[in-house]
Amino acid sequence: MAGPGRIPKPAHLVRGHRKVTAVKLVTDTPARQRAPRLPAIDGLAWHTKTRAWWRNVWRSPMAEQYTPTDEDGLLRLAILVNSFYQTHDPKLMAEIRLQEQRFGLDPVSRARLRWELAPPATEREPGNVTQLWAGTDPRRTLDRGGKEADSDG
Repeated sequence: MAGPGRIPKPAHLVRGHRKVTAVKLVTDTPARQRAPRLPAIDGLAWHTKTRAWWRNVWRSPMAEQYTPTDEDGLLRLAILVNSFYQTHDPKLMAEIRLQEQRFGLDPVSRARLRWELAPPATEREPGNVTQLWAGTDPRRTLDRGGKEADSDG
């Protein structure tokens, strides 16, 4: 198990009997077309940027992994985000960053959760240049003297 400061290797590079597969999150098919409503809270006016942030979170590929119990934690995070947009207090950023990590909202936390974003469908089509690297170890290129395998020779 990786320590708190280390990011685990991508699943396709892990070798051995303890190989853990990653959860593939599809980027071009949002888990939820409609975000849950931000509730009315006494004395709290939702900032327009907070509303946009809330919609983006629930339309992200990570939303497919959220359970109903996560909605309450995301609401608390939305309150922090809202407070930041209203006060611009930099002290709130540390707590927001920590809370975002809990929900896989940054690349490092997604790696720790072993969530991989699958490429959009256009990049998964056969013949696409990015498809050459999908699931292959880039070090293999070095084994061929730096030359990629291609049909042009």
